[in-house]
Amino acid sequence: MTDQTAPTITPNPDGDGVILHLPEITHVDTQVWSADVGLTAEGLAALRTLLGAPAVQQPPVDRAATFASVRPHTLSSIARHLEARAVAILRPESQTYAEWQTVAAELRRMADEARPVEHQPPSHRWAAEFRDPVADEWIPGTRFLNRHHAVQRYEAAIQHAPAWKDGTPVERRLVRETTTYTVEAEHQPADEARQGGAHSG
Repeated sequence: MTDQTAPTITPNPDGDGVILHLPEITHVDTQVWSADVGLTAEGLAALRTLLGAPAVQQPPVDRAATFASVRPHTLSSIARHLEARAVAILRPESQTYAEWQTVAAELRRMADEARPVEHQPPSHRWAAEFRDPVADEWIPGTRFLNRHHAVQRYEAAIQHAPAWKDGTPVERRLVRETTTYTVEAEHQPADEARQGGAHSG
């Protein structure tokens, strides 16, 4: 229950704003546009304490959650439109132009983060390489999609050509080359286009 002996601020149940409760008033003079209220010294001190207390902090806006339902393609389209409009109607040296570009870059970042991971897995190739002591660099060999074949080539090279003509051992190594695939945000097909293609024929 609300303490009626101390100043309080409560929401107005009948409309906007709040209700300020002031106990122990010594004077009241109300007008249509204002109200004069007299307080005791103790009441004024309590009111100052109440008003000096930190306001209730509103929870921060979760921007990620706000845009969670927006498709990546839509975010990218808005970014492209914003950049095009900035070039068309703003001076490149203006602050507004820079701000629009910043917003467009942020939209692209969110689109990239929200975009689903591509289903195409990385591909691998293996090769046996040897070091050229004259050029001081590694010379690539034939690439194999099957690691076992690359290992066979590597072991055969060690067996049949373990050293150079001067007796210096040949440095060899087995390497794996990995290729990953990422569709760039600007060229990501629209969801509608992919769905339409799936039903056409």
